Amino acid sequence: MKSVQLTQAQQEIELKSAQLAQALRDAGVMSDQLHHLQAALQTETMKLEEVQRQQFQSLNDLAAAEARADMLEKGLNEILSSFSWRATRLMRVLGSFLGGPATEDPRSSAK
Repeated sequence: MKSVQLTQAQQEIELKSAQLAQALRDAGVMSDQLHHLQAALQTETMKLEEVQRQQFQSLNDLAAAEARADMLEKGLNEILSSFSWRATRLMRVLGSFLGGPATEDPRSSAK
């Protein structure tokens, strides 16, 4: 009876050893997969950070361009509302009849 129990115990030990060996192999495969996924995540994180940096730069460039456009429009409005612009209107109109460039309000042709 003891030899039967001993044989069964040895078989159970062999089975558990085989299961443990398989679990260790599976753990190794999962560890490799985890390292691969971590490397992929790091690569994608770096790409995302670069896109965010470019987006931030683009927003800064846009803000600078809008500020410059506002400044230029303000300057143009100051010129167009100046006394000298209004006083020389007749000369500009006569000049355009004589074949000169049209120099009326440049905003009207841009719209």
